Order: sequence, then C-alpha cells, then structure tokens
Amino acid sequence: MAVNVHFDEMVSKRHQYAREWKERTGGRVVGYMCTYIPEEMLYAAGLLPVRLLGEHQPESVTEAHMPGFFCSYTRGCLAEGLLGRYDYLDGVIAPHGCYQIRQAYAVWNRHASTDYKFYFFMPTVVRSPRAHQALVKETQRLRTSLQEWLGKPVTDEALRKAADVYNANRSLLTRLYELRRDGYSTIPGSEVLKIVLASQVMDKAEHMEALEVLLGGLVPGDKRDGGDGIRLMVVGSEMDAPELLELVESLGGDVVVDDHCAGSRYFWGQIGNGSDVVAAISRRYIDRPACPLYDQPDRRRTDHVLGLARDYGVKGALLVHLKFCDPHEYDMPHLRTSLQNVGIPSLDLETDLTIPVGQFHTRIEAFLETIVPEG
Repeated sequence: MAVNVHFDEMVSKRHQYAREWKERTGGRVVGYMCTYIPEEMLYAAGLLPVRLLGEHQPESVTEAHMPGFFCSYTRGCLAEGLLGRYDYLDGVIAPHGCYQIRQAYAVWNRHASTDYKFYFFMPTVVRSPRAHQALVKETQRLRTSLQEWLGKPVTDEALRKAADVYNANRSLLTRLYELRRDGYSTIPGSEVLKIVLASQVMDKAEHMEALEVLLGGLVPGDKRDGGDGIRLMVVGSEMDAPELLELVESLGGDVVVDDHCAGSRYFWGQIGNGSDVVAAISRRYIDRPACPLYDQPDRRRTDHVLGLARDYGVKGALLVHLKFCDPHEYDMPHLRTSLQNVGIPSLDLETDLTIPVGQFHTRIEAFLETIVPEG
C-alpha cells in the first residue's frame, strides 16, 4: 500500500501550506527551533506552531553570521529565514538549548525579525528534582507573554483541549510505529518519517484526520511477506532527510523504529491528567525520551534506545548525526558500545547540509552485508 501523498506534499510544500492556513483561518504562525518548546501552549492560543526546517542543499548566506563549523540544521534554518522563505511567520521561539541554536535565534531576530519572539528557558538537567517546577514557571511565563501579544487570555480550558488534541495525535503516531513493529504495515520507514515530519508543520487536527484515514486503510490481520529487509533502527540528532531512509530501503534495509528529534522523540509520551494543566504539560516534556543535551549526567536515554531495539527486533543500528553536533557526537561512542554489548552492530553516518548518497551507498551496502540473516 502506498502512503497518501498528502503527507509528502505537506513537508515539501510546508511554506505554501502555512500561507494558505493563514489566509483560510486569519490566524498567526509561530516557528520554533526545538521540539522542547511546549507546542500545546501555542496551539491553545490559536496559533499554528511549525517546526523550522532547512533544505538539504548548499547555501552561502549564513557565512557572515555564524561559523562554518555550526551544524547543518541551524545553518539550514537560518538560511531559510535570511532568504525570506519564512516571511509568513508572525513569531519565532527558541529554547535555551545548544549554543548553535541560540546563535541562529539571535541572528534571526536581527536580520529576519518577526513581530513576536520568545527565548524559552528549558532546564538542562531534566532529572533534577527542581527541573519540573522551573519548567512550569517558564511555561507560565510563555503563557503570559502570548496573552500580552495576542491581547486575549489562554485559558485552562483551551489548554486542556490542546493537550487532548496533541495526545490523540501522539497516540496515532505511536500506533503507526507499533504496526511497523509487529509487521502489519507495508508503509516503509521513509514514508513514516514524512508522516511524522508533516505533523510538525501542519495543524494537528488536520494531520490527525489524514492519519486516521491512512490507518483505517490498513488491514490488521494482513502481515507483510517474510521477504522484507533487514530490520534497522536510526538513532541520532535532527534527521529530517527521508531520502537517506529511501537509500537504505533500496539496499535491503528496513528502518522500523528511530530515536531522534524529527522522529519518535518528537511525539513519545502523553500528557497526564491533573487539575494543573500547565504542570501536566510540563511533566511530559521533562519525562519524554531525552536529547543527549538534556540527558546528563546519568544517560538514561541509553536504556530507552536499547528497549526500542529489543521491542522492535532490530538487527542493526544506523547512528546518524549532524556534523559538528557536539551533544550527539559526545553520546555516540557510549551508544555504540551499549548496542554492541547486546549484539547489535552499528554504523556511524555523519551528515552535513547535503546527503553524500554515493559514499553512504557503499558504506550502508557493506554494513548490511555483515548482518547475518536469521535461519
């Protein structure tokens, strides 16, 4: 079964979608640079939150503003802003995350400024007993800022409705992954990534409606044939390049699960019930599978990655990370060793603005040949 092309178009034509959404609804659009931004607050305020994404092509406009050794994600996003492709944005939000995101946000505000801007303090040590309380206060500060900008309240009722929408969308994406896990979905991993990416640039209700139609067309009892590719997982930093997974699939690999911020890490975990909706939303962002930047000092994400590898029956892992992404480059040796200790071989793939298809073709093909099939 071929995936509905609607999701693919939402990613490739995301700027057009946002402009049409503004024209259709009269609403405002806010871009964000990291998945630790509590989108539910933006959605409850009637805004369209969109994940800022770059293009996988060479650019030269960021050279005057940031070093060439900054990661391709931040350079790509900033290039899109400097080139005016995000001129429809009414606001931009960035977290207190890595230095490269902070620099991109500062340059954006100076040279591609929007009406609204907000610097969101995300506690770095999320396992600290004070992290949740700090995040609740910061999320409330965001709420106050939005109310002042929009001139209207963001009510608890609106927040609860937003939380319900996001929970429902996350449940559908989780079900899509579970179908891949259990062999009931013929949707390849490259198309699954497009579906998750589409959820980051679309209105959640519209995305959910399209995803429900797609899932409704799958036959639960109709398993895939046994001739599928070698079951793999992708682990790493921001990875919004479905073409890389398409290359893997063309060589006999089958990416059944991932752990990166453009994939499962974006939607994993639910917002719990509770009288304090801001506290419940904040708790989800504290407890979600952590980015290496927020996983210090105890590295709890390793257990999550190994659990995914076990539950999804993977036979190999692709450790994909952006060049010059310090948190993930620091994390990779530990992950590699941890996977090796449970019998899962891995291959390191370092990406930049462009995907070196020729080089990766040879390396991935050789890697897959080393994985001995069962039986």
